[in-house]
Amino acid sequence: MRKNNRGFTLVELIVSVAILGILATAALTIMSSGIHTYDGVFDNVSLQVESQTVMNQIEQAVINCNGGICFQNDALYLVDEGDMADQEKLFRVDAGQNSVEYEEYTVTVSGGSVTKLPGVSGRMATHVQSLHLIQTKADLNGRIFSVSFGAEFTRNGKTYYAEKTVAPRNHPICASSENELISAVCR
Repeated sequence: MRKNNRGFTLVELIVSVAILGILATAALTIMSSGIHTYDGVFDNVSLQVESQTVMNQIEQAVINCNGGICFQNDALYLVDEGDMADQEKLFRVDAGQNSVEYEEYTVTVSGGSVTKLPGVSGRMATHVQSLHLIQTKADLNGRIFSVSFGAEFTRNGKTYYAEKTVAPRNHPICASSENELISAVCR
């Protein structure tokens, strides 16, 4: 019996390394496309969740508003009438930060002078390009019965647009500026 212990030839080694290289390239291509798909879906879902959060918070503020609503310069102002003092809620886009900021003030009017004391404030969301009023429907007395607003969110080149139509339960008034809103609601 004759034993052949010479090992692999150079041609056999080159062929096996080439086959291994082809299989590795195919595996990396499949994994890379899976990662890119995951990143794209993650960006879309993140934008949708962020937009739903912002839009729902604005929706609740509009629904519960009992004083007046005004949209001016990428900012939504809501004033709620209170027993002792009125509350102003402000949702505005900070273009430099691409974010929606929320600010709340206690508003008092005394002798024709308006005093706004800051309360709660903070960033609601990032990746926001715009916040805008689409349509406000009011009756003959200027009482709002429908508000439609929208926002555009952008992240990693993907854009998501959200829109809502809300019916305020207390039929607040509609004003064209913040000053008009405060003078009409806060007395």
